[in-house]
Amino acid sequence: MQKKLIIIAILFLSAFSISLTYSALKNTSTGTGTINGASWSVSMVGNNDDIELTSGNTEQAYLLTVNNNSEVNVSYSIKLTNLPDDVRVKLDSNSYVSETNNEITFENAGSILYGANPVNHTLTFTAPLDAPEITNQNFNISVEFKQTLN
Repeated sequence: MQKKLIIIAILFLSAFSISLTYSALKNTSTGTGTINGASWSVSMVGNNDDIELTSGNTEQAYLLTVNNNSEVNVSYSIKLTNLPDDVRVKLDSNSYVSETNNEITFENAGSILYGANPVNHTLTFTAPLDAPEITNQNFNISVEFKQTLN
């Protein structure tokens, strides 16, 4: 009889502790809070109004300043569109890149940490000797920013 009482007591305690564990996992809570998002303020400024290329071995430089006034770190790519046929461009001291479909994109051109100074880049343009003459063609420079977590 005592063995039955002990077994019943053990079963009762086991069932009771399992129900407490289960109920502890079922408990939920709700509340409200706020998170302030980081401000974004990025820009780019060029220093040349006109670029005039002469086919051959001539080059013309364009200074591009990229600025990050955000509260986050950013990386960026530089994209040139509406370029004339046969134009080649290099970013800083890298090699020349030829346009494809009148576009050139410099992926991962740089990064700027939160609070860091602006970054200056030099875009150098050239056209081969046999390039066709083009006058008064505008092209576009855009800088595409992404937030980084480093």
